Amino acid sequence: MAIKPLEAVSIAQVEKLISTCSTKDFYDLRDNALFLFLLDTGARASEVCAVDLEDIDLRIGSVLIRCGKCRKHRIVFIGKKSKRALQAYLKPRAKDIKLEEDAALWVTLNHNRLTYWGLN
Repeated sequence: MAIKPLEAVSIAQVEKLISTCSTKDFYDLRDNALFLFLLDTGARASEVCAVDLEDIDLRIGSVLIRCGKCRKHRIVFIGKKSKRALQAYLKPRAKDIKLEEDAALWVTLNHNRLTYWGLN
């Protein structure tokens, strides 16, 4: 029995999803950056949740994915739009970020690491 491939998401559907993050509260900034990040990198949900602030370089748009498939590290890249969205998301967090205590890139409003289940 052949496995039927998943149907691709259209550009119109992607644009509609992005447009749902219209207000600029914390969750909209995070979700917009997160959605664009997922589109650019193709990273798995668990990999995205494990990204720390020290794993990103916004100058060149590189992101270190630690312990991906088969426990191998790899570098992925994000585009200009994702970098801008990520900067907008990180800007209000800048005063609260302490690398030792708040290393997670993707967090909740209470600064807890976003979990796999929170991403779904």
